[in-house]
Amino acid sequence: MLLPSTWIIFILFWAWKTKKAKRKKYLYSFSIILFFIFSNRFITDEFARALEPNQVNIEAINTTYEAVIILGGYTTFDSKNNLIGFHESVDRILYGIYFYKQGLAKKIIVSGGNARLIKDKEEALITKEYLKKIGIPENDILIETHSKNTYENAKNVASLLKENKMNGKTLLLTSAYHMTRSERCFQKQQVVFDTFPVDFIAGPRKYYFDHLFLPNMEGFIIWEKLIHEWAGLLSYQLLGYV
Repeated sequence: MLLPSTWIIFILFWAWKTKKAKRKKYLYSFSIILFFIFSNRFITDEFARALEPNQVNIEAINTTYEAVIILGGYTTFDSKNNLIGFHESVDRILYGIYFYKQGLAKKIIVSGGNARLIKDKEEALITKEYLKKIGIPENDILIETHSKNTYENAKNVASLLKENKMNGKTLLLTSAYHMTRSERCFQKQQVVFDTFPVDFIAGPRKYYFDHLFLPNMEGFIIWEKLIHEWAGLLSYQLLGYV
């Protein structure tokens, strides 16, 4: 019900079923307007910009963190061929490796279980196996495999930090559109951290004709993420998670 495409389909169905000509006209017009809004990348970018924090200059980071915390949501696993599939949020793990390799983080913490109904390998475990294969020592990789949402990410990582007596400052990595909710969850758990948002949706403003006026189906995918985050923030506030 949170998908913009669902709303448009519902309105079109309503327009098709209604017998009032005036209402039919308004509903068809409204569906066209919604399609333009949700498929327009300029409008989409502006709403994303309102949610995403400012970019952090990577060259300005000169702190050595206790650990870099990487939130899951960037892989799937092909068990038949034993292959990891990296997806659009792969910046999370790439920059986590970067900070570790640059000596800016002593450890890598990966948080992510399996939220699917189908039993599968936990994402943090998949990532740990990959990190070991590219030469990162197992002792420098900490994982938690039970979290199924952002609240559980924060809660379980906080417990992991306490268990390992890691009291120093950490660096939290996740996609920019997801950072606001993540930051508030980790603050609630009293984790000491800085943030490094990655995987930005809204870059510099573009004033090209196609960006301003032509439909782009990627806009629907982005709106799904944005609406998911706004709904998540609201529900987390009601539940006391943030």
